Amino acid sequence: MRAFRNTLPTLALLLLIPACDSKDADETQSDKPAESGKKAAAEGAAKAAAGPSALKAVQVAAGNSAACALMSNGTARCWGRNNKGEHGIEPSDIDAATAVAVPGVKDATDIWMGGDSGSSGDMVCVRTKAGAISCWGSAANKPKTDGKKWTGAAEEIPELKGAKDIALGGGTQYAVIADGSVMAWGGNAFNSIGNGDTSRGDKGLTKVPGVEKAKALAAGQNHACALLEDGSVMCWGYVTPKQAPKKIAGLSGVVAIGSGSGNSDTCAVMADKKVQCWGESQEPREESGLTDVSMMRSRNHKCVMTNAGGVQCWGYNDRGQVGTGEIKGSNGKKDPVVDLGKAVHVDVGMNFACAALEDGNVKCWGWNNRGQLGDGTLIDRAKPVTVAGLTADSLAPAKDGADQAQEADAAMDWSGLPSACTKPSKIAAENKYLQGEFNVMSAYATSRSDGKYVDVNLATFKMDPKRLFDGPRGKQFRLGLSFGKVNVESKEAFAVDVGEYIFGFKEERKVASTVQHKSGSNMLMRLSLEGASPGAVSIAHMDDTWICGELKLKTKESSFTGPWAARFVK
Repeated sequence: MRAFRNTLPTLALLLLIPACDSKDADETQSDKPAESGKKAAAEGAAKAAAGPSALKAVQVAAGNSAACALMSNGTARCWGRNNKGEHGIEPSDIDAATAVAVPGVKDATDIWMGGDSGSSGDMVCVRTKAGAISCWGSAANKPKTDGKKWTGAAEEIPELKGAKDIALGGGTQYAVIADGSVMAWGGNAFNSIGNGDTSRGDKGLTKVPGVEKAKALAAGQNHACALLEDGSVMCWGYVTPKQAPKKIAGLSGVVAIGSGSGNSDTCAVMADKKVQCWGESQEPREESGLTDVSMMRSRNHKCVMTNAGGVQCWGYNDRGQVGTGEIKGSNGKKDPVVDLGKAVHVDVGMNFACAALEDGNVKCWGWNNRGQLGDGTLIDRAKPVTVAGLTADSLAPAKDGADQAQEADAAMDWSGLPSACTKPSKIAAENKYLQGEFNVMSAYATSRSDGKYVDVNLATFKMDPKRLFDGPRGKQFRLGLSFGKVNVESKEAFAVDVGEYIFGFKEERKVASTVQHKSGSNMLMRLSLEGASPGAVSIAHMDDTWICGELKLKTKESSFTGPWAARFVK
């Protein structure tokens, strides 16, 4: 699944979501306090000598907007988004920017996490000492079984007991079962199960044909690869559209594989501790700048861990996900992740990554819109930060991070607002996510197609005008407007100008609107039985710098009324 970004709907689409013992009372009154004090001091000294909690994170798993750690006592702790039950509890829109304990998980020895950024979301699976496989999170990603109704809680999948490896891809999930064959379930649109049945609908547990003596898996977006006992690799699905399982020619001596659900690439760690990667061409190429590699993980960027415990990342870096301290579009260099420490395990999520460290802590870096870095904030980090309180014997109540949500450093400049416009400090609002006032902190507009479409963002936080695609976080909200002008008969589009814009197909001036919060966007105005004219937005003034007008949006479920204004981003 491609990296999800909140964007305004294009209008073009519209045109065509103590007690004491009573014995020896006198002694109790005289000697006991001193004795008790000595005992307490001795206990305190013993604890200090023992150091911090002996509980450690031994493995880490990262998903789209959540992450989990396997702890040394066989339990699991997770943080980030929970709208699909990623914390092993009832799904909710309440995020956790610090770790929470997953109920019902014990004696676990391995952990995996994956899924897609769309409606099905993430699932997490663990293997226990007894070989049982239990999974939680997205019920939609659990295998379809007759008569079984899955939940988001940790539940055993009996058919997978004894599995050697699990891979949770973008739309399809896989397991190497005890006999070395591979079972798959989920979507098969691009033959990602490899059996040729690409009809619509999720499939139940299905054997991937032609794959035998497998020992490890890597799952990407609609494709998968299996590492076989002889060191060769077989791949199928979207690697080449609808490909049946096939060996990668000329590839041998592979000791580990990794693939990202954000793209079609797969990489292999070779016996010489170097890395080779391939895409749809299935022509392996050596990745320069990598040596002594022990582990490789990928999503829409890639990371490797060396035998010495160092981590190097490369690829997309618009959120600082390569961990070098810089935020820029991409980074092809394999620079070491800074300020990390010695890693023992690493995993890559969507635009972020996490590493379990030798000291028992976990550090994460990159995107943090739903608390997936676990540091108690919703602020992106280009350098690793420690997951707060993860190794405590008892976890403190989770923080949602909303009091430290990312926004622009500087407030919007409202100077020069024309006399025809009113600064929209407060807009009367009613929506399922918001009641009362929509307090405008910033407002920016952009123009497309030579002025034929104008998009406006009104936000309760300080938006970065250079990153208007960034969605709201925590308790932030954004109201989006898209304007267009088109000839109803010929469908020819004209430049947006002053006037009233209505949602509908019969009007020349049209407006589409969305209200956005951390979980995404929902159409405010949409085709329905609520009336022919569910609302309108007027443009009273527009020049090269400013656009403003009046909101008169109202449906059965939502309303936004009052003056608005926005500054054009050049």
